[in-house]
Amino acid sequence: MKIALITKPSLRSNSRKDAILEALASLGEFSLFELAEHERVPRECDCVLVFGGDGTMLDAAVRSAEAGVPLLGVNLGNLGFLTQCEANASAEEVARALKSGK
Repeated sequence: MKIALITKPSLRSNSRKDAILEALASLGEFSLFELAEHERVPRECDCVLVFGGDGTMLDAAVRSAEAGVPLLGVNLGNLGFLTQCEANASAEEVARALKSGK
């Protein structure tokens, strides 16, 4: 699966995010790449994985909707009402959610 990443700028270097991405990469099922701030989501993506809080999710929702690509959020921000996974979610949980959203 081709997964685009959108991360709140202040969380680009985050140990929890890094651990999740490392574990997802080790599964060998995901091609992960980070989008630059305001970069369009490619239509050929299978999903957008978002790291942040509700503000980041809202920004990502607009960007993903323009491309018609579903998104999955991991709450690393202050709130997180719009995210599906909490910061303490295992990589396996995130992987299952990514696969089921396709």
